[in-house]
Amino acid sequence: MKYLTHSLVIFASILLIETGIISLATWSLPNQIEFALLHNLKFFFELFSSNPSAAIDLLFIYKPVLIIQRIDPLSNSQAWGIYVMPISTITLLILALFITWMKHSSSSPRLWAWLFLASILLSASVFYLRAQVCCTVNPAWLLDVILLSRIYNPVLNSVYWQDIYLLITPWFKTIQLLMATVSLLILYLCFTSSQSSRHKKP
Repeated sequence: MKYLTHSLVIFASILLIETGIISLATWSLPNQIEFALLHNLKFFFELFSSNPSAAIDLLFIYKPVLIIQRIDPLSNSQAWGIYVMPISTITLLILALFITWMKHSSSSPRLWAWLFLASILLSASVFYLRAQVCCTVNPAWLLDVILLSRIYNPVLNSVYWQDIYLLITPWFKTIQLLMATVSLLILYLCFTSSQSSRHKKP
């Protein structure tokens, strides 16, 4: 139970760090948390009974579990929102469990430095958000939103940012997969190194 509690605290801490980064970038704090998965549960059950495949796609791929967002009090519209998708939830929970295990298995500063790098890469690979500033209708991947915010910024925008965006947009999924693969490889090496160190202890 203690192990699970530590993992949930780490999971919440990762979300808090992500929220802090967006808050600093936008100079605004979130003022609403929405548990989107709990909405329309009756609809999901009815859809599952008639079309299980569509229900699974909607529930586990397209429907966010949690939305941490800033609602503009003047317009009552979303200024920005962090969308914790099912893949994000599963990935970050597994990462939190691994960090908890490492906490009880290794104290090597070198391993923790690599673990920190892997955590950043893995978290970024499943980081989805929506920002009013870049006119995204649906939540998009982090790099997508960063580049769009540059393009829609009248001060920072240039034809070069538009060219870069058009060039790498088709590769977003590949970049995400590559980031996740590299981070998982680092985590695996951390695991094997920690196990090796434990076996060497008298």
